[in-house]
Amino acid sequence: MKHVLLFTTMIFCLIGNAFGEESYTRLSILGESMENGTAATVGISSGSDFVYGGVSFSHITSSKVIQYSDRQEIFPVYVFFGLKAPWILTPFVEAGFDFGDALIDDLYGDEDDKPDLVDYYYSGGLAFSATDKISLLLYAKKYNFKFQDHTTSATIKARPDSYGLGVAIRF
Repeated sequence: MKHVLLFTTMIFCLIGNAFGEESYTRLSILGESMENGTAATVGISSGSDFVYGGVSFSHITSSKVIQYSDRQEIFPVYVFFGLKAPWILTPFVEAGFDFGDALIDDLYGDEDDKPDLVDYYYSGGLAFSATDKISLLLYAKKYNFKFQDHTTSATIKARPDSYGLGVAIRF
């Protein structure tokens, strides 16, 4: 996991320097409807007109089990990165992983007999720049929750689809 974080940081630095653009900070507020629940996310990111990365705090509820100990409500902290274009109406793609799961897996996991249980997501959508500072987002997202059943120790995967709207404010 340490290698993944180092590699991701290096890529962001190289891409940012290659484009030589002014970077900006953006606050995103997102609301999603999932197959069996809802998700709300607040994220902060930094980047250029093409590449961005950041951290988001989510609250996800589901009518089905999505985590260890039969939990149907989780509060993941995602580290994410994305690509977009500098147009008024632009497509974007984004991917992220649950930093808390990755940290716990790295610190306490045994690579020989324990499967990788880090949750992640990927998404794509359209961003409309209403002004220089405010963008409206419409997107689809696919979550991948992995956890071990506390009774059988079998690895369970939940992969709900999500659709959402959001607002991004650029500083």
